[in-house]
Amino acid sequence: MSRPRHNRRWLLVSTHGLALLQVVRNPTSSAREVGEAIGVTERQAQRLLADLVEAGYVDKRPAGRRNEYRLCEDARMRHPMLAEMPVRPLLDCLITGVVSPPPV
Repeated sequence: MSRPRHNRRWLLVSTHGLALLQVVRNPTSSAREVGEAIGVTERQAQRLLADLVEAGYVDKRPAGRRNEYRLCEDARMRHPMLAEMPVRPLLDCLITGVVSPPPV
C-alpha cells in the first residue's frame, strides 16, 4: 500500500478564484487589499484582477481614488464540464464559510 505524498502544496481554489471571492466580499478592495486578503503581492493581485476583468468576470470602475470591482452576474465557470453553471452560486457558498483574517 502506497503512502500519500504530503510534501506537494496545492490549493483547491485558485488564486484567481480567491481574488474573485475577495472582490465579491468587498467590491472597493484595492489591489493591495486583495493581495493581503489572499496572500499574494500587490503586483500579483493587479495581474489577477486584470485577468478577471479581461475574462469578463468583473467590471472595473473608478470610485474616487480607488477602483471598484463588481461581479458580472452572467459570468459562467470556465471549465467545459461546468460551462453552463453560473459562478455566483459557488461564490455565495464560499462566502458563507469565509472567516476574515484578524486585523493587523
